[in-house]
Amino acid sequence: MEKKKILIVTCGNLPSKNEGSSTILIFYYINFFLKCNYQVFLLSFQEKNNRQIIGKGSFLKQFSKKKNLTFCKITLDKLYTLNKYNFFFQNISTFDFSSKIKEKILKFNPDMVFALDIAASSFVNKLLLPTKKLYVWLGDLNFSTIYYHYYYDLKYSYKNFFLFPIIFCLIYKWKIFYKKNLNRFKILSGSYTNLSHLRKININSSYLPYPWPIQFSYKKLKKFSKPSFIFFGNLKGLGSKSAIDYLLNKIYPSYLKIWGEGGFTIYICGIFDFPENILNKLQKLKNIKYLGFKKNINKIALKCHACLFPIDVPLGNRSRIVTALANRWPIIAHNNVSLGNPALQSGFNCLLAENIEKFIFFSKKIFKNDDLSKKIVKNGYETYNKNFKLTSALKAFKKFINE
Repeated sequence: MEKKKILIVTCGNLPSKNEGSSTILIFYYINFFLKCNYQVFLLSFQEKNNRQIIGKGSFLKQFSKKKNLTFCKITLDKLYTLNKYNFFFQNISTFDFSSKIKEKILKFNPDMVFALDIAASSFVNKLLLPTKKLYVWLGDLNFSTIYYHYYYDLKYSYKNFFLFPIIFCLIYKWKIFYKKNLNRFKILSGSYTNLSHLRKININSSYLPYPWPIQFSYKKLKKFSKPSFIFFGNLKGLGSKSAIDYLLNKIYPSYLKIWGEGGFTIYICGIFDFPENILNKLQKLKNIKYLGFKKNINKIALKCHACLFPIDVPLGNRSRIVTALANRWPIIAHNNVSLGNPALQSGFNCLLAENIEKFIFFSKKIFKNDDLSKKIVKNGYETYNKNFKLTSALKAFKKFINE
């Protein structure tokens, strides 16, 4: 029996079993098709300035049944044609690519196509493939994230107000780009909030929890003696920008009033560095320990009383929260994170605060109440198993593509 054939298209960093957020879940989607005995053609678009260093051999070693995987990487100067010179008179589009690659894919003749995010869907449309089984997975929507990045940039400097016409125009252009490129696809969204945002521009989509691995082994460790909390993320994305703003301007001053100087600790970990103005502010705050990148934060997280995720931006299904659920770390988060991840229920598998008063109430409560901590950790782990565990999420995904 001839194997089914699928074309998978990605943009940006190559899929990875261990590093990144979207790159990890993309790896598990690819591996799923290989395990299902598909013949996979993986087409990856990258920009020249991409700093990811990984050899082809090391990359392919990650996958099971790699003999069924054909890998092709295309490097472009830029993915998108829009620049400061053509901004006001050209819509967003992606650059074209080699006709030889197009011929190779047409010869492969896939039964199905799976594009990972919006740029990938645009490249798929350039191929004019005959198959009608076109699927796309969407992360955070560009027109939404641009709006909220601008919102937080305004908080740092009101001079950014004068950028409003450009931001408004860019949001409009991105909406046109989404509408133009998604009309042939069946759309799968990694965040529940995307559904309503896409519906506003007449695009229908479905939400599914994404596959996410357990990254650390669980050990029962004694908590730190004084109130201790941890925040982690990539430190440069929208979720981190939102959380750090809330943490530094609302949570930290409130903790000082309750526990005093030296009476608590907030650990901060992440892959990238903060902007200089944030780093300067952190250095002046004695109760914050900025650890930078730590490959294994499990020991610290298990000894902390909770993970702090004050992400008040109403977008996204944050992988750091799923990581905490999977590894049995207690969570105190802003209520808005549940808009992207409806599995989160305050008092059951996490503690969700709608304002600073609730953050303080939950922080004091989880420090004093070990039974509450055990309860939300247990239920959080069960929530992970039901929704995001590899077998559970991929079973739901298989049902979605076979409908």
